[in-house]
Amino acid sequence: MPGEPEHCVTGPMQLVESVEAAATRSAAPTNSGGITWTEYLLRRRELTPPGYRTWEMIWRFWVRHVRLSTAGDYVYAKIGIQKEQGMIWPQDWPEEGIPVIVELHAELQQEPALQEARLLLTADVPELEAKVPQHELATFIVAKPEKKETMMLSSFASLPSNEHRGMLIPLWPILGCPMPMRSKASGALGAPDFLVMPGRVPIPGEDDEIVTEKTGLQVWDACIVHALSLPWLLSAGPQQGGRALEIGSGYAVVGLAAAMLGWNCTATDLGTALELATQTAKANAQAIANQGGAWNVEELDWRDPPAWALETCWDVVLGADLLYESAYFVRLSDMGTPQGEMHDELLSLLCRLRFRECLLSDRLRHEHYNAVFFSRLNEFGLEAVEDTRFVPGGGGFGNTPLTPAIDVKIWCIRHSESMDTMGFLNSLD
Repeated sequence: MPGEPEHCVTGPMQLVESVEAAATRSAAPTNSGGITWTEYLLRRRELTPPGYRTWEMIWRFWVRHVRLSTAGDYVYAKIGIQKEQGMIWPQDWPEEGIPVIVELHAELQQEPALQEARLLLTADVPELEAKVPQHELATFIVAKPEKKETMMLSSFASLPSNEHRGMLIPLWPILGCPMPMRSKASGALGAPDFLVMPGRVPIPGEDDEIVTEKTGLQVWDACIVHALSLPWLLSAGPQQGGRALEIGSGYAVVGLAAAMLGWNCTATDLGTALELATQTAKANAQAIANQGGAWNVEELDWRDPPAWALETCWDVVLGADLLYESAYFVRLSDMGTPQGEMHDELLSLLCRLRFRECLLSDRLRHEHYNAVFFSRLNEFGLEAVEDTRFVPGGGGFGNTPLTPAIDVKIWCIRHSESMDTMGFLNSLD
């Protein structure tokens, strides 16, 4: 827009364009200091909006174009890697590349693998075709990091075609610190290794509609950070059987993680997102049951929340990456003109819900949108503090962030005068 500095970025596609433009000029020195545009970009990382800082985003593998050899003795698949916004800048790649293990499994939680092959992805070769010896029992192909302690999301596809595919979110370890996942009371079954997310891993150029437009059809970093932090965030609440409500759930990553901790969680959203959440729950149903949790999905319109949602006293309300989207939910009059203010619907919903605390995770994508939300909390009888808890220990380095996505923040929101509110809510139990 006129008057904005050259580095001002207003959205993910603009960021992609700015980086590509810099790359085409990388051989040409600037007018000051003789550095290249790429070097300038590296030195001015702080100018990039936090929501688009790819070097702080979580790596995600993808698996596509699965096929069998003519003789049926090998499985071929295209393996690649990306981050939340799709592209990975060349300077974000480690010099040694990313070692990948491509495995065949009969079941996704099965160990060891039936067959495997190894690849090395680099900035110059960010995707490769894997060739893995076929096995008669194999039903899935999985791409995962070679180093188990690396915080990267594995990806899978079904065999013999890639009709069913998705991501595997590791439930442990996180930076070498095992999560205190609670096993079923009998102790016969331990915690699962992964949360299975059945759905497409959007790839720029192939899934541009999903990448750029459909926010509910992606698994955002804030969801992952939020889910992996729940054992610590929920440690002060009920040890098992607590009531959790997830709003704007999408794939319901956070709510399902709560269910695996033994909580009774209800995930809510609208339209297609409800189908996605149901698919995710189905893929993890046995693991949830083994952990003693419960999960269901319901439709919830923020503008007209159902009575069951308003009448229930929730131990915790969960929400991930809601502020960017809720900024656009401004009511329109019959004439099509805006009525109300930014975040009205989300703030009104939180005001009307009865809960002990709301844990809201967010990656700053638009400073003004976030500032408006927090500045208006008091209007709706709410208050917020940032939750700065980290994984205990940290392998000898003290407390460490949960994941590389260090720009994701988690906020604890409560009704104002929480002591009186808590007494009232307790009286309803």
